[in-house]
Amino acid sequence: VSASLPGCRGTAPMASTRPGDRLVVNPLQKGNPLLKYLAGWGFGETVADYQVEEHTCVLFLQLKFHLLHRDYLLPRLQAIGAVPCHLRVFLCLCDVEDSTQALVQIQRLCVEHKFTLMVCWTSDEAALYLASLRKFANRSAEVLKAKRETAPFAAATAALTQVRSINKTDVATVLAALGSFRRLAEAQEEDLS
Repeated sequence: VSASLPGCRGTAPMASTRPGDRLVVNPLQKGNPLLKYLAGWGFGETVADYQVEEHTCVLFLQLKFHLLHRDYLLPRLQAIGAVPCHLRVFLCLCDVEDSTQALVQIQRLCVEHKFTLMVCWTSDEAALYLASLRKFANRSAEVLKAKRETAPFAAATAALTQVRSINKTDVATVLAALGSFRRLAEAQEEDLS
């Protein structure tokens, strides 16, 4: 199967055509250890190192490489910045002991070039970030928002069951008898027995 994504310079062989399963990998990433942790990807022509669907570009960089080749990063950021993407991610593998100064510099460049910085410490963690980006590529922000409980006393139940000896049944019984969390808070010990 072959897929062409906007922002790419050509076509890329893909493992699947289902939405969210498309991950185009730049051939420059050949030999990158994180590839062995990824599933459902194919090499293709893209300005980014990884392209998730048509609207998410990912630049991957190991800090060790950055410290050895300081002039590599800026042209890459500029090239990917010219591609029409909704989300530009800078995935940085922190593989050096003293990373603070380098990460501060990279963060400034990310802000300046409108990239979101994601820092990871292992190749498999980097692969997990890419898999998550791919998984949520075509989902709305509503999916990521926390769901609110609509059951009566849901917040009180969640708070009170944090105490090990209190279960949901206990909370439901007491709140049903007293009628509100406020009455429970104001209740005397003899009212609860």
